[in-house]
Amino acid sequence: MPVFNYDPAVSTDKDWVRRTIGDIDSSNFEFYDEEITAFLTNSDNRHFAAADALEAMYVKWLGSGKGVMEKKVENLWVKLGFEDRASQSIERIIDNLRKEGARLLLASGSTRPTVLQML
Repeated sequence: MPVFNYDPAVSTDKDWVRRTIGDIDSSNFEFYDEEITAFLTNSDNRHFAAADALEAMYVKWLGSGKGVMEKKVENLWVKLGFEDRASQSIERIIDNLRKEGARLLLASGSTRPTVLQML
């Protein structure tokens, strides 16, 4: 059975990813532990895992209508969604996490072309 655990002492990479993406509320969480573990398993480091998890949350929010409100009154239709600044902020955080992940890989001696392109 899938579970949610978070240690505020951030004793594991899983806890670090949860804290970094803000998924720390056991009554209202986005990912089960197994999903966070999968992000970590499929990434070169916890920065890439956090970027992938945050991007998945962002795409899920956009697709589910969270943060989107529509109102139609006669011939007027207003649709409000993520403000451009909020979207840009989330995208900037994702980008910064990936850049830090790439920087750490490069510092560890990686010469993978994808890592070098991120910097």
